[in-house]
Amino acid sequence: KIPYQENLPYPAMSQVYSTEPNPTGRLVLETTHGPIDIQLFCKECPTTCRTFLQLCLDGYFTDMIWHRCLDNFLIQTGLTRDETMTGNPVEDMEGYLKRSSAVPAKLALSGDGGLGWDRKKFELNPRIRFNHRGQVAMALPLDDGKNGGNVSSEESAEKALLRYQFFVTLDEAPFLDAKHVIFGTVSGPTIFNALRIGRTDVDEGSGVPIDLRGAPPRIKNVKIDHHPFQDLV
Repeated sequence: KIPYQENLPYPAMSQVYSTEPNPTGRLVLETTHGPIDIQLFCKECPTTCRTFLQLCLDGYFTDMIWHRCLDNFLIQTGLTRDETMTGNPVEDMEGYLKRSSAVPAKLALSGDGGLGWDRKKFELNPRIRFNHRGQVAMALPLDDGKNGGNVSSEESAEKALLRYQFFVTLDEAPFLDAKHVIFGTVSGPTIFNALRIGRTDVDEGSGVPIDLRGAPPRIKNVKIDHHPFQDLV
């Protein structure tokens, strides 16, 4: 197993963390800025965690760029491995999404994206909130997943691809409560590696890293330590 890193004591935050349920899964994102240790709420969010873990096991997030980095807010990934985006990131975001090599357009715009992604089964838990930094959540807002999560061809490519993305908060964000499913939390001092990614030089309008062609922040690999889903392979 991956060597476990105990949480550092944060007295001022102890009451906040104590309200959360005990995690029942764990994985480590090996990034260009160091490891990010994530504890998973598999019992409270089984559908979300199962889908996320399957993507990890399939190697989906390997070499993914952290394509949205907003200091003191969040870092987001799961969109693309492509470094060849051209033009102004703000004006050309729609084209950027359509050129993404992360998810084939035909698959992304199909009924369930090939993953059995059912928004009705997404889990919100009143004990898991955006009341501290390091919360890990799915990027597709709950109100954008109507009709069982099926993204029709009439909806934008951006919404279709959001279902494959997740973000890590870099500060508390209570205005996101009940809008995104939190399925994990960053453990211990590895939160500082996430904060370093958040300080990447980016386009101010979109949060897209400026140095996409050089050395953008990436997930190099995902190491799964444990989870309760025995049938995942």
